Amino acid sequence: MDVPSLPHSTAGDITASPPLSQPSTPINAIAELSTEELIQGDLLTLMGAEHLTAAEQDELYQAALETIENRVVARIDELLTDEEAQEWKSIVEAQNKDKLKAFFASKQIDLPRLYAEETLLYKSQMIDLVQTLDANRHARETPANT
Repeated sequence: MDVPSLPHSTAGDITASPPLSQPSTPINAIAELSTEELIQGDLLTLMGAEHLTAAEQDELYQAALETIENRVVARIDELLTDEEAQEWKSIVEAQNKDKLKAFFASKQIDLPRLYAEETLLYKSQMIDLVQTLDANRHARETPANT
């Protein structure tokens, strides 16, 4: 199914309580971080990537935003029938924020909640990835005791 992208300005505008689809994958707990640190922490800092140039940081942030938005779009699409998805696409293409808000409210889709869930999931996955890469690099660099 052809699903529309969301206008960035709609995140945080919808407050209806939803029956939501599940996050893309379960959030794995990161033992070293408190829940507050994961929620409030900057992605690059949590990944240990604050040493990147400003251009590299911007590129990473843009990639993260695109990934999160794509995940949110996919979750919304899972909640809609084909007919509803076509209606959603039409509203997005018309760039009608009021109709979009009303549409999400009528379908009980809580857009801020979806964004929050997918953002936390993405952050935890990126931290896990960096930790795994660091552990693998360390294992390769450490001579094996034979």
